[in-house]
Amino acid sequence: MSRLIWVRKAQNWMASRKTLMETRRHLRRLTDHQLEDIGISRHEALTESRKPFWRS
Repeated sequence: MSRLIWVRKAQNWMASRKTLMETRRHLRRLTDHQLEDIGISRHEALTESRKPFWRS
């Protein structure tokens, strides 16, 4: 695998992890009403938001 391909894959992985962290941060900030609208309990939201970035 060429170095450029490896660098691109690493950049894509880091970008996806950043997006995942931001999504989890936003999930933690939703109100109970907003969570109810999307069908997620407060417990589920907190459990997901506490996962480390490397866990999908």
